[in-house]
Amino acid sequence: MKLAFSTLSCPSWSFKSIRSAAIDLGYDGIEIRGIENNLFVPDIAEFSDVNGPKTIAELKAKKITVPIFSSSCYLFDQHHPNQMMQEGIAYVDCASRCHVDFVRVLCDKDPHASDIDFEFTVMNLINLAMYAADMDVTLLVETNGYFADSDNMEKLLERVEGLPVMVLWDVHHTWRYHHEKPAVTIDKIGEYIRFVHIKDSLPLNGSNEYKLIGEGDIPIKEAVKALKEIDYQGFLSLEWLKRWHTNIEEPWIVLPQYLQYMREII
Repeated sequence: MKLAFSTLSCPSWSFKSIRSAAIDLGYDGIEIRGIENNLFVPDIAEFSDVNGPKTIAELKAKKITVPIFSSSCYLFDQHHPNQMMQEGIAYVDCASRCHVDFVRVLCDKDPHASDIDFEFTVMNLINLAMYAADMDVTLLVETNGYFADSDNMEKLLERVEGLPVMVLWDVHHTWRYHHEKPAVTIDKIGEYIRFVHIKDSLPLNGSNEYKLIGEGDIPIKEAVKALKEIDYQGFLSLEWLKRWHTNIEEPWIVLPQYLQYMREII
């Protein structure tokens, strides 16, 4: 298994600083979820039509992979369907030109399950996946909200069989919001998992108090064990939510701590 971090971890850093940290610390990859004030990856200079392939090549020369562009493409959004589809297409185009394998999409936004229209969401996912197939890009649906319940994710995957749609497993969400043991998640949807988000927390007054990896109650070791049992060879990406929770630890503390902890268990 390989180790990456999401750029959510370091929202004030330039791409140059992010790149340097990945190289200096010895990460295998970087999950791109915005740089500084720009959350829309296709508009980030380093991933433009002109610069994108060069950026990826320079990282590859340093043995750093960009495995995924994580979008805010909400395929469940009935209020802005055209906007969401245009965003998804822009991300797929950007991933294709940069030779990035995966684009993260969301079929539910909030960690707690929302009252989504399942059929509407599936239709949008199918349409975007058909476009992605022509561009040699795979969409990863995150285990978020309604789809953090693996029974619901299974239903979704059945509807898109044969299309380039796989799963981004957020270990935190399946455990925290659906009390689903990692072994159960792997048994139900393990064959579809292509990317994994890791974060830790403790419940606090109906919310989450985010903790350094290993200091919360998320069953990270059990998740890694379950992934080993299916010979998962992909990325485990630290999703430290510093962009949204400014009071949590700084990236220069979290990024090396994550590496140390994970290297002992993978």
